[in-house]
Formats: sequence, structure tokens, C-alpha cells
Amino acid sequence: MDRHFLKTRYTHSSAPALLAALQERILLLDGAMGTMIQALAFDESAYRGTQWAEHPVDLQGNNDLLNLTQPEAIKRIHLAYLRVGADIISTNTFNSTAIAQDDYALAMQHSSSIAKALDSPGKPPTRFPRKLRIAHGL
Repeated sequence: MDRHFLKTRYTHSSAPALLAALQERILLLDGAMGTMIQALAFDESAYRGTQWAEHPVDLQGNNDLLNLTQPEAIKRIHLAYLRVGADIISTNTFNSTAIAQDDYALAMQHSSSIAKALDSPGKPPTRFPRKLRIAHGL
């Protein structure tokens, strides 16, 4: 199931398992990703990482960019939600659109952020084997 967890991200092959689980019990969605990110109190340099150290526009507040500059922090947030019982974890892609990223002069980066976000939850089935885990994007 490890490989199945995120390798189905571009298909609907996880839909039968999701529907079956919904027939059995209430599934829990993770919590507020933005709030968890804000609690980390990243400064401008953390948002920039090395990739955008010289970028001409302020990037602090672009939480989706953290998929690329702080992937381990995003992964830890996902794992924290899984530890407390979330069945469905959201990708950190709330503003990963060309239009939203244009506010930061990063419109061309939105697809990189989405791809990295889909990989960031890691492999929860091995760490949390007791139930189905699904990643979804907004």
C-alpha cells in the first residue's frame, strides 16, 4: 500500500477504497494547514530558501512555496495530523495556481509547488497501518 498511497494521485483508483471506508465509518480530514505553518513562524529567508534568495518580490506568506523550500516542515505537519487520527490529509496547495502565485511573481512555479506538495505527505501507511490514508488537494 505504500506505493499506492500517492502513486494514484492522478487517477481515481483510490475512489473505491474511499467509498468503502465511508460506508463503514466517518473519515477525519486534517486541520488547518495555514495555522500550523504560521505556528512555525518562518521568516522571509525560510520562505525563499536557496532557490529564491535573490527573488525581487517578498515571498513571506506564500505558504505553498514552502513545499519547495521547507518540504520537511510540511511533511512534519502532515505526519502530526496522521498521528492524531486524520484519514485524509490535504496537500499544501491552496494557492498553487498561476493567478495566486503571480502575486509573488512566481506564476510559472505553480506546477512545481503542486508536484512537490503531492509528495510531501510521505508514506503514512507504513507508519500508520491501521486504516486507509488518502491525500487530497484543494
